[in-house]
Amino acid sequence: MAMHHVAGVTAEFMGDFVESNLLLERARELHDPSQHRAYTEMFGMDPGMVARAMSARPLWVLGRPDAALARSRETLALSDSQRQPVTRVFSLIVQQSVHLFRGETTEAIRLGDEIIAIGTEYEFPQEVEWGRAFQGSAIALAGGADDGVVQLQRALSALQDLKSGLVRTLFLSHLADALHRAGRVDEGLAAVVEGFAHSERTQERGFSAELHRLRGELLRRGGNRGAAQDSLRIALEYARRQSARSLALRAAISLARLEQGTPGGAVAAAELASILDSFTEGHETMDLMAARTLLSEMG
Repeated sequence: MAMHHVAGVTAEFMGDFVESNLLLERARELHDPSQHRAYTEMFGMDPGMVARAMSARPLWVLGRPDAALARSRETLALSDSQRQPVTRVFSLIVQQSVHLFRGETTEAIRLGDEIIAIGTEYEFPQEVEWGRAFQGSAIALAGGADDGVVQLQRALSALQDLKSGLVRTLFLSHLADALHRAGRVDEGLAAVVEGFAHSERTQERGFSAELHRLRGELLRRGGNRGAAQDSLRIALEYARRQSARSLALRAAISLARLEQGTPGGAVAAAELASILDSFTEGHETMDLMAARTLLSEMG
């Protein structure tokens, strides 16, 4: 169980979401919640609970946003019965990220407050900053771009002081998105450059498609349409190679917006429609609703 957990999480960070899903599902199958005390005595925590929590994120990436939310809720309910702060806070962090990915900013902000409170009480500084970073991204997404940028920057700085580099590429992509929403193009591009540099050092490539997409969005906002198109194409192909359907949908939305009203609009719309049609759930989540609205506008 513990080996499947570690291998599954590693696969996610390196960008192999299919393998990550298989490994974490197997860890979940092998996990016996009634042995929680024995696991804790052996490992200092219950790795099966962390595997259960982490298994939600590959589900979202692979195009199952409703299953991801259901998994995170199931794990959180189980953590309530075990009363172990470290597994509780992991469960909360992953559920917070799933709500953020789905566009449910109110829930992501609320969970951030709970994570910060628990992490502060039990002295989990890394987890506090993860919760604060996701919360900052949710604040930016909800319309408070400048406030979200400040919170993300503070969290990233605190994580650097802790020498915690895990998922830094993801948080840098969130920072780039918040800076894009704030209209701060050059700063956003600098965050993307830092994200790619961290990815090269650590092989943390699970979030590279988002970095390529956000570089494209920032370049478009800065007036460099040709370079923006190249970055968005790379993002779409990168996500497809990873079978990362949710990330591919985001890249296709960005590309279709860029091509709207141009000769390439019909091809971009067809690509977007094809990806959208492959989803069997999550139809009321932010990205799927945005895709439907955009396709309607494009005719």
